[in-house]
Amino acid sequence: MNWYHAADGQQSGPFTDEQFRALIAGGTVLPATLVWETRLPNWIPLAQVPPELLPPVPSATTYFSAPPIAAAPGQVLCAECGQSFPPDEVIRLADRNVCAACKPILVQRLSEGAAPAAVTGVWVTEQELLQREPRVEIGHCLERGWKTITGNFGAVMISSLIFLLVLLGSAGLIGGGFFVFLRAIGQVGGRAGGMASIPVIVGLGVLFALIAIVVGLALNIFMAGYSWFYLNLIRHGQAGSGLVFEGFRRQLRSLIGSTLLQGLISAAISIPISILIQMIAATSNSQSVAYMAIGVQQLVSLAISLYLWTIWFFPTLLIFDKSMRAWPSMQLSRRFVSKRLWMFLLFLVVGIVFIIAGALACVIGLFLALPLFLAMKVWRYEDNFRDLQPTSPN
Repeated sequence: MNWYHAADGQQSGPFTDEQFRALIAGGTVLPATLVWETRLPNWIPLAQVPPELLPPVPSATTYFSAPPIAAAPGQVLCAECGQSFPPDEVIRLADRNVCAACKPILVQRLSEGAAPAAVTGVWVTEQELLQREPRVEIGHCLERGWKTITGNFGAVMISSLIFLLVLLGSAGLIGGGFFVFLRAIGQVGGRAGGMASIPVIVGLGVLFALIAIVVGLALNIFMAGYSWFYLNLIRHGQAGSGLVFEGFRRQLRSLIGSTLLQGLISAAISIPISILIQMIAATSNSQSVAYMAIGVQQLVSLAISLYLWTIWFFPTLLIFDKSMRAWPSMQLSRRFVSKRLWMFLLFLVVGIVFIIAGALACVIGLFLALPLFLAMKVWRYEDNFRDLQPTSPN
């Protein structure tokens, strides 16, 4: 039979029964590793594969005979001793969660080339995750985010430079396109005039909208890769700056779907409200009422945007890290964040303040403000979702 396994979204295989047996025995394929074989309906963790389907392994009973160990509510398991600890009392080492007491043991075992201990039941389901109380400690995230970027300053600066160049290029492309669009409207209207120019103007407007959508999609995919860079940095202590391009290499359809769905839902909520406010302003003969209506419209649009940004705080990382599809990732993020909506909203506002302050500091501050916010966001994801069971890779 041909076996496959996946780690960090990267698929490896096919392997024969003998090769796969050697990977298990050597610790390359662990109980939590996603595997697939033609007799399996989907990608599942090795620990969930029926024993009769597995190649015979002398030590297989150490993986599958013991009942799964469940973490205590709101806690995670140490992959060495199997005991439950609060998330801030374990560290990520060799892509595993270990407590402080077990860290020296695991480091010694890895230095000797031995496989880490195997603890089954390290994943939680979505239902179990939603029963937890979300962790939103802003000060703790700020401290760890600062340590992350200062401890890997070179890689952080290179990745930030790449992203900011892409961001500035996207803004310039959309702004320049809008300026060309306005000039074209003026020229077409001046030459043709009247109803004859309307189809041309509409066509130009559609073209500009399509360009803006494509640029916005590309920017969001870059942002996904930028977040993935920080998640790898947090988990493994190092990450290549090329990871900012990772969104174009995998999970592309889900990232595009998530971006489009969020944009459509946002427009479906914002546009009718804006039209209603404009209609109210148009029926009034008072200029002060019209100005007030514009102000109310801006406040309503800001409130809607902040709310949607808050509830959709995690879809990108869920798509990358857990191989979720667009809509399920958005739904899980919304349901989880809604449990402590105001704290997540405050977290987002603090991040926006950092970014604005960085932009005002002659733009140079963005090289610290943006990485700090991204690191804080990824730490927030890691604290809440790191032991969520992955779904099948797309």
